[in-house]
Parts: sequence; C-alpha cells; structure tokens
Amino acid sequence: MLKDLNLSQFNAEISSVEPIPGGGSVAAYSGSMAASLIVMVARLTYGKSGYEDVWDDMEDIREQAEKLAGRMLELVDEDAAAYAQVVEAFRMPKEDEVDKVIRADAIQKAFRHAAEVPMATMRAAMEVLRLAAMVAHKGNRNTLTDAGVAGLMARSAVMGARFNVLVNLPSIKDESFVIETRDRVSRVCHDAEDIFSHIVVHVESSF
Repeated sequence: MLKDLNLSQFNAEISSVEPIPGGGSVAAYSGSMAASLIVMVARLTYGKSGYEDVWDDMEDIREQAEKLAGRMLELVDEDAAAYAQVVEAFRMPKEDEVDKVIRADAIQKAFRHAAEVPMATMRAAMEVLRLAAMVAHKGNRNTLTDAGVAGLMARSAVMGARFNVLVNLPSIKDESFVIETRDRVSRVCHDAEDIFSHIVVHVESSF
C-alpha cells in the first residue's frame, strides 16, 4: 500500500511513468502532513506554562488531528484505487450489446466513485484546516509558523482534491449528481479560502 512506503519510495512512485499515484493521492498526503503538524503543535502547547487555559482544547485537537492524519493516509490509497477502477472499467469487453451495457454501467460507477473519493479528501482536509486555524490562534506561539504551514498544506489538500473531483464530472451522465457535486465543491472551496485567509492574517500579523 502507498501509505506504507517511506518518503523516498513514495516520491519514486509519484515520479514514475505510471499515472497512479497521481495528484489526488498527493493532495490527500498533503492533508495528512498538515494534520501531523497540528498534532505536534498541540503537543508542544499542552502542559506548557502560560497555556493552561487551552490544555484541554489541545488534547482534544491532538486526538482529532491524529485520526484525521490516519484517515487522509487511507485516502492516499483510496484515490489511487479509484483511478485504477476507471482504467479497469474501460478494459472490460465490448464484443456484443450486453457487454457494452455492462461496460458502460461499470464506467459510470467508476467515474462516480473517482469523484466521490477526492470529495471525501476535501471534507477531511477541511476538518484539518479548521484545526489548523484553532492551533494558530490558541497554540504555543513558538509553533505559530508550523500552524501556518499546516493551514497551507490543508488548503492545498482541499484545492488539489477539488481538481480531482471536477475532472471526473464531465464523464458522469447523472446530471443531478454533477450539479450537486459542483455546488458542494464550490461551497467547500469558498469556506477553505475564508479560513486560510484568516490563518495567514493571524500568522503574518504576529511578527
């Protein structure tokens, strides 16, 4: 599984001539790194003098971020698998009309799944981004830039996953699904930009 590779191995997989893993997996991994940074900030705040009022908050944030880091690593593999499912669907036989109907149905299901997985990445990355905003405002001041980088990586995960949702929609014939998904993507991205802009302003105004 991709999530079990070390950094060098993962980079080698990305840079190969194979299309898997691609941008969707990288987006998910960006979100996992962001969540891990948040765990670090929470740990460097909890128990520290001067931050007693937020110790409980930091413990809660740490637990949430650890779960999200694990979930986003799972999405690294899920995104790769979703793309592979599309490829396999196109390789199905089309010798007769029955084959063609079965193949067309499989292709539609594969494209829909290939859109749903990065949508899940967007949702998870949004949760990470919200936690990044919290630790940026409440966390140990010495880790403020780490919180800022966490926000940046979470935003990258949202926007990167967005591309991988949108690229699949033109191939999906269910118009209601396409319209609803486009609307969800738009709303999530709007919220992400709003949260990230607040993180940037807070971090930059602190120096």
